[in-house]
Amino acid sequence: MSSPRFKPICLVLAIAITFGAGEYRCPAQAEMGTSGSSGSLQLPKLCMPVSYRQVPTIAPIKTKIEMLGDRYIEVGEALQGWNETGVPLVGKFNDRWEAVPCGDDTGLFYIVPLLARQTGWSADRSLDAFLLGMIVVSATAGLAGLWLTASGVWPRILAVVPIAPAAYLAYKLGDVYVVQGSVVLISIPWLLYALKAGVRSWLRCLIVFLSGISLGLAQWIRTQSGSPVLVFFAILVCFSSLRRSIKILLSATLLIGMSLPLLYEQFPLHERERFLVTHRRGYQPTLNHHLFWHTAYLGLSYLNNPYVTAWRDLSAVQYVQAVDPTVIYGGEKYEALLRSRVEDIIHRDHQFIFYTVAAKAGVLACMLLLCINIGLAASISCPKSLGTELAFWLATTFAALPGIIAIPVPQYVLGMITMALLYWYYSVSFYVERCSERPAKTGTAVWGACGGSKSNQEAADRTSMSDPSTTAIAQQPSLHRSSAFNALRFAFGASHHE
Repeated sequence: MSSPRFKPICLVLAIAITFGAGEYRCPAQAEMGTSGSSGSLQLPKLCMPVSYRQVPTIAPIKTKIEMLGDRYIEVGEALQGWNETGVPLVGKFNDRWEAVPCGDDTGLFYIVPLLARQTGWSADRSLDAFLLGMIVVSATAGLAGLWLTASGVWPRILAVVPIAPAAYLAYKLGDVYVVQGSVVLISIPWLLYALKAGVRSWLRCLIVFLSGISLGLAQWIRTQSGSPVLVFFAILVCFSSLRRSIKILLSATLLIGMSLPLLYEQFPLHERERFLVTHRRGYQPTLNHHLFWHTAYLGLSYLNNPYVTAWRDLSAVQYVQAVDPTVIYGGEKYEALLRSRVEDIIHRDHQFIFYTVAAKAGVLACMLLLCINIGLAASISCPKSLGTELAFWLATTFAALPGIIAIPVPQYVLGMITMALLYWYYSVSFYVERCSERPAKTGTAVWGACGGSKSNQEAADRTSMSDPSTTAIAQQPSLHRSSAFNALRFAFGASHHE
């Protein structure tokens, strides 16, 4: 049994540990800030042959939010190129036009210059407005979604706990990593609310549709950032008590909303390709997404090994250069050569791969324990429905994959961290609600309701959900103001037909 003083101490420690995680820096990001200071280090350039080297441009980053050096420069180039040509996603290098970005997701390089052109702001101000605005909007909307399923003062105060650290971490990490946490923060609470029994059909479809649009935008800005939420929604729908036709309708609505930004993405890309084919001799289309096999190859450097020397772009470029110095850095052949090398290492040295994955998984597990902390004990003591638990854990696992493929630092797994913080909230609020409601309903002690004997637990469950198949939600107005516990219970435990 825990003393009354123990829970506040655990809560303060959980918040402090989570906020402290924001001080980490990605090694690659730290390197960008210092590598060009001497002026002597020459680095490769995307969309150029792997044998090409240049002295990195020394440009102070003037944004209030953290930015990676290359992306910061390329956003400015994209805005300047758009102003000069009227064509998005192009920039000038050595007096010739090139694709901007090359080998990266195009969302940030289209939306920020578009915002700058529409408002007359500079690229710096537009970057701050877009990224900081994303954090504020997602935190505000996420908090509103949590408050919809919370009753009383304390559950609403608890709702601030996962929102504040998640927003703070997104601000500290900055760059496109903001999207990974923001899309989880803005989508998960509202999707849980939308699938709750008693929500009107039109409102449910509207929430799912808007969530789909946010997932599509997230995918456009950062590849796979919306995938954990998609996994979460799919599992919730499968385990919900809604009719099959409603499940199909909601799934189709989400996919339609998600496809709209991804379809729109193709229009500026086609416009850019037509311009570059006309104005640049011998132009070859570039990859318009983050380089997967480049990242996977460098991710093998996490442990000392004879295959990959260090977590630096130059390591991958030098390998490809040794095979074929004419290959374009960031092109399809570049990715194909690195894919072949990664597969060869996997087949050749299973033990090394196992140790590398295990080491990364261990670090990620520690991050999860730091974020969930007492929420894990609360979940074990008062388990939620099977669908809710599976949705959270599988989505969290999926969000952790970038840390397995690359390296396990907060930048790459901000979605996992945010998902874990929300799991903490739902687990703790679920525990608090059951422990506070059982004595009033069953006369049992608090620990008898949540942590006591199995017979007491089953008796409490039978009292609360005596006949769910005949319970009409519309005849119980009090359920519309239910707490997080009742939202999760009736969404995935009760039988409801629409």
